[in-house]
Amino acid sequence: MEFREELAQKAEPAREAAASRLTPEQIEEGQRLARERILAESELAREWERQWLRNTQYSAAPAAEVVFSGAYKHFSRGGELPEPAPVRVEQGANGTLTVSGELRGAQYEAVSRAGLATDVYSIVQPGADGAEGYSMQLEMADGVVHVTRRGVREDLDAKPLTTPAGAVFDPNTRPDPYLVAQIMLRRLDLKTGDERMIEVYDWDNGGEALAAYTIAFRHLGKTSITVPAGTFEANHIILEQKTSADTWFKKRAGHLTEFWTLDNGAIVRILRHREPYDLQLLRMDAPGSDSPPRSAAARIRPD
Repeated sequence: MEFREELAQKAEPAREAAASRLTPEQIEEGQRLARERILAESELAREWERQWLRNTQYSAAPAAEVVFSGAYKHFSRGGELPEPAPVRVEQGANGTLTVSGELRGAQYEAVSRAGLATDVYSIVQPGADGAEGYSMQLEMADGVVHVTRRGVREDLDAKPLTTPAGAVFDPNTRPDPYLVAQIMLRRLDLKTGDERMIEVYDWDNGGEALAAYTIAFRHLGKTSITVPAGTFEANHIILEQKTSADTWFKKRAGHLTEFWTLDNGAIVRILRHREPYDLQLLRMDAPGSDSPPRSAAARIRPD
């Protein structure tokens, strides 16, 4: 007999004696409280598991290599955003890509273990002049996204939102750090003439659900391009939206976004034709930098 079973048998007479002294209402109330405690402990265990997975799979991964570090100038509708936007791409020994960046005071992070899918996407926007900021974290699995949000609309705790099976997150915002593109283009590894269609999703026009649509990447070949960081011989890749979707930017079929990337994966320029919205490489510190990866404590995590 197991030790726990033996303890249970020894405790049973005491429970029966105690129960005989209670009224039916007291017994019912005790059972209700017990159920509530079990549910609370189960939720606590699930939250602990989520935190543990987050810390072990991402932050506590083996020391990562900095495969890109640099900064971009952003242009929206022809106007230049004043602050350079730093971006950093780290690749762990297990293949995990972690892309972090800052844009207009907000900190962003995207983490992908494998393939085109982003597994965790987070935003932290500090408040100005004592005002409350906001944070949001998305944890993706196939067919569902869990949203945790603070300081914008209502607070959410791992609220599940459904997505099509096999679709991957592809956010477009304004301003837009384009961290997910850093993951997708590296993992696609397109060569001249290659084309790849992908089902993706983004926030819908109400901002409380996710809308899916189809995009296609096509590699047009090599071309010379000049940006503030210099002149590069780059891979020219075009993204075409194939189906429409009711998203924040009301994306319609036929919209185009162009990318210019180096063979080492660095993005030199992104031109989204809708507004237009334009990112141009201002400087590239890595590859070639021996700067150490950020510590786990520095990574972006909403409370």
